[in-house]
Amino acid sequence: MLKDKIDIALLTAAQRGIYFGQLLDKSGCAYNLVQYLDITGDFKVDIFSRSVQILLSCYPALFSVIRLNQDAPGLYLEPFHKWQLFELDFSQSADPQAEFLEWAKVERFKPFNLEKGPLFNWQLVKLGEKKFVFFQSYHHILVDGVSVYQIDKLLFNFYANLLKPSHDMCEPVAASALAVESSYLSSKKFVDDYEFWEKEVRVFDRQSSLSDRNPGKSLLSNRQKYRLPAAMKKRLRHLCTELSISLPRLLISICAMYYARLSGREKILVEIPVACRSNFGELLSLDMRSNISLLRLDFGYQDTISEFCRHVTQRLRLINRHQYYRYEYLK
Repeated sequence: MLKDKIDIALLTAAQRGIYFGQLLDKSGCAYNLVQYLDITGDFKVDIFSRSVQILLSCYPALFSVIRLNQDAPGLYLEPFHKWQLFELDFSQSADPQAEFLEWAKVERFKPFNLEKGPLFNWQLVKLGEKKFVFFQSYHHILVDGVSVYQIDKLLFNFYANLLKPSHDMCEPVAASALAVESSYLSSKKFVDDYEFWEKEVRVFDRQSSLSDRNPGKSLLSNRQKYRLPAAMKKRLRHLCTELSISLPRLLISICAMYYARLSGREKILVEIPVACRSNFGELLSLDMRSNISLLRLDFGYQDTISEFCRHVTQRLRLINRHQYYRYEYLK
């Protein structure tokens, strides 16, 4: 028999922002994080299902739900129970991949019930004798992108360990996001970060756009993935080596330079997702603690791509020192 629900924490600032954004979202799916992993080869479904159970037993906070307590949203932990991995079989279809993609389009937009949970949806789909897809959907109030990466890593580590035991199954659990946030808000670092960001963004008073229409609002983001031609990837890798810069920073630089030139602005702000995880323990956390930092760039029309990349790198290093400060604290 399951025990009563356990009240574990208030929401962090990041979670509160998502919660109130959810109330304004008519679609109910603006904060869905969705991805799928292709699995090929000799895959053992029963071992994978056991891996899922191990991960959920190690991280019961994944069963958290959101409920109101005296008109304030709070994070509640549902007692752990054996959760069954859903399994679908499209392998007998005329085109299993196409049928899966059509199914995934529908599944992607299914809203989560924050009060009832669970706030994740995992399904294993069979596309062929040795071809599977692991479909995952989460509500963003539960986890962020770093957590999704860690979940995948842990899950397949457990799978490998069940095939050939080598180490302890459960990883150490990091301090909660709320504890980290509370410590930060009462520290001198919070005051220093406020002074930094207040000066950093005070010169910006309006949005610029490459469109001839006024800026609109949208709660639903749409992440797309494209495959670059082999020749383009080779050129980008060569450019990274030539400029001594990582690929993500190079892409930020290229996009920012393009936007600055077309918009005719010499100062621009770029929103950069940051992990808000400063040590190894925090990297292992499976929760929502990421943030958006504002990257201020000064663009000169005579700047070369090399000079601008160095500027972007310097600015990124600077704002990363202040990544825990949330922009809404300035308002």
